[in-house]
Amino acid sequence: MVSGALFESRLLTAFAASMAVVAGLVCATWLMAASAKEAATMVAQTYDVLDRLSETRAETLQIEFSTQAFRVSGNPARLVERYAAIATRERLLEQIRVLISDNVQQHDRWTRLRAVIDERLAISRQVELLRKTQGQEAASAYVATVPLEATRNLSKRLVSEMEQQERQLLALRIADHTQAREVVVYSGVAVSLLLLAALSISFFLIRRQIREAKASRHALVQSEESLATTLYSIGDAVLATDSEGRVTRMNPVAERLTGWSMAQAMGQPVATVFEIVNEYTREPTEVPVDKALQTGQVQELANHTILIARDGSELPISDSAAPIRDAAGLVRGVVLVFRDVSTAHRMQQMVRDQNHLLEQRVQERTSQLVESETHLRSVINNVPALIAYVDASQRYVYVNKQYAERFAPDHSDIRGCRVQDILGESRFTVAAPLISQVLAGHAQHYDWEPFPGVWQAINYIPKWDGNAHVVGYYVMGSDITQRKNSEQRIQALNTDLEANVRNLERTSRILRTLSAGNRTMLRATDELELLQRMCSTIVEIGGYAVAAVWYRTEDAAQSLRPMAGVGYTEGLSALNKVKTTWADTQNGQGVVARAIRSGQTQFVRDVRTDPNYAVWRDHLGGVASGFACPLRVGDQTIGALAIYASDPHAIAPDEEALLSEMADDLAFGITTLRARHQRAEFQAAMHRLTRFDLLTGLPNETHFTDFLIAAISTGQQLDEPFSVLQTNVGRLNEINDAMGFSRGD
Repeated sequence: MVSGALFESRLLTAFAASMAVVAGLVCATWLMAASAKEAATMVAQTYDVLDRLSETRAETLQIEFSTQAFRVSGNPARLVERYAAIATRERLLEQIRVLISDNVQQHDRWTRLRAVIDERLAISRQVELLRKTQGQEAASAYVATVPLEATRNLSKRLVSEMEQQERQLLALRIADHTQAREVVVYSGVAVSLLLLAALSISFFLIRRQIREAKASRHALVQSEESLATTLYSIGDAVLATDSEGRVTRMNPVAERLTGWSMAQAMGQPVATVFEIVNEYTREPTEVPVDKALQTGQVQELANHTILIARDGSELPISDSAAPIRDAAGLVRGVVLVFRDVSTAHRMQQMVRDQNHLLEQRVQERTSQLVESETHLRSVINNVPALIAYVDASQRYVYVNKQYAERFAPDHSDIRGCRVQDILGESRFTVAAPLISQVLAGHAQHYDWEPFPGVWQAINYIPKWDGNAHVVGYYVMGSDITQRKNSEQRIQALNTDLEANVRNLERTSRILRTLSAGNRTMLRATDELELLQRMCSTIVEIGGYAVAAVWYRTEDAAQSLRPMAGVGYTEGLSALNKVKTTWADTQNGQGVVARAIRSGQTQFVRDVRTDPNYAVWRDHLGGVASGFACPLRVGDQTIGALAIYASDPHAIAPDEEALLSEMADDLAFGITTLRARHQRAEFQAAMHRLTRFDLLTGLPNETHFTDFLIAAISTGQQLDEPFSVLQTNVGRLNEINDAMGFSRGD
């Protein structure tokens, strides 16, 4: 009974621990998954803020460029671009405000940025109004009086501070997300191991109790059989007592001899049933039971002892009393053996009764064990995990319901089946090396995708016998599909973010190049200066390897003449030595010649492998890709702008339109400078025609009249009019002498 109570206590403890572990696993998994999801959401939100800040910066640059372009050119198309960029930026700012609503510092910076942007929008609207109503000079004069540079720097600083704050938050949130994911994994593994340990302990307790019950039942059966055989075999009377000296057993011989039936004697003090006196003195003799209980040793009956039966008959007896000990060596009673064999039948009946009671008890205990095993299997089958045990020959000994439904839904029972047959060849190929390792005594852990779109975390744990030999291994698996899908989504987001950043950097570089090119055109006063500074802008700001401008000539060879170049290691003089032509010949197949002939933009991906560049391969100087845009002045293509990069993929397709626009702007600058030069020459010629004689080159009457009017005006403004008049008259006489007129007074 003590052993059974101890077993029940241990089993209940194991079940309670298992249920606690299962509840802890569910709660921990839910909490950790929620934490990981929240961390992933915060990381994605930070990425969204950074994306929109970058787009806001790009749209701001576009707005500034369009405003400046409209102020310079007055082209209404620039206003359309500006209004579209302003609308896009307003949408981005509103999205940023919503995303950072929980960040007080970022919201404060956003409010300040909003104020600066509103101030700049007011300035740009005033510039637009002045340009439309009063012209470029009025708009430029207004620009010089407003704090454009200060507000631009302030807006850039605020955007940079917001980006820096978000990047710091991004680093912290990525770290929190990584930590949460690791905690989920480690907690799941730890709780799974605890659950496995609890289930293993319960399993071992039940198995051990079953073995002990079987052994106990077998021992009892053997003991009772042996006792019955002994009682039947001996011809002596046997009487047994408990530890208090009360009769517990009597064989028929003892009943017959004592005159007491078993029912009558059961529980009676042994002295009442076993009444003995001295044969001669008739004095009561000490019953050896009490002494045997006290000393724990065998006691012999005194000689000449008479047993007085209940009916008064007397029988001389002899023999001994021996203590009854349990497995722990404690005295549990005494057995009296005296001569008589007539009680064997009653003893056999007693043994049968005891066997029946023992069988009932064993059946009750077996039923309890079966019920406990049923509960254990129910717990294992309802745990959200794949559990199996495989022996050393790689055959299944036990699998829970989840494992069977996942890998063998068509089998009613896979116990005894080979692992290879259940998993299939493709999955077994993945698992076989790990199974070999776990059968060698090394625990294994791995993630795999046994079915399309289904990911599992698998643990192999070896089982050892008493001789330190691996006799099998346990399989613990959990579904991690959601975690894998989250990791793939995060990786895709990171890839998209990197691509967007690269595109934004490339777009920003082109916009900076276009802006710098426009400033160059505005400041240039000479055509060669414009070409050289434009090439410098493309290389230094745009980051390209080489930039050059070629003009076509109308000589017999239709050769190309380099007008400006930056980035070529040997300089512009070396470009003059390169035999190039814009004619459709072998030396005229480069992007520059083709752009001039076709009037279309030309592009070469890799000049190192392009056969058209075989004749110039020794002059490439490390460049890989090339791009050429025709330069049109009026209706004539005068040359081409060539841009080269050191990377075959440096010039993306979306850059071609912007670079073509830069070439068009350069051509417009050339046209403007040439028109300005022609206008200056025309004005000089008209001035000479109207004020000097065509034949003699001397000043004519118009020149004389203008000079006289200016002299009179000057004389009226001075304090000494007579002296000035005399001076002017002297100069007038000199002019009359030079022109052949007569002197006046």
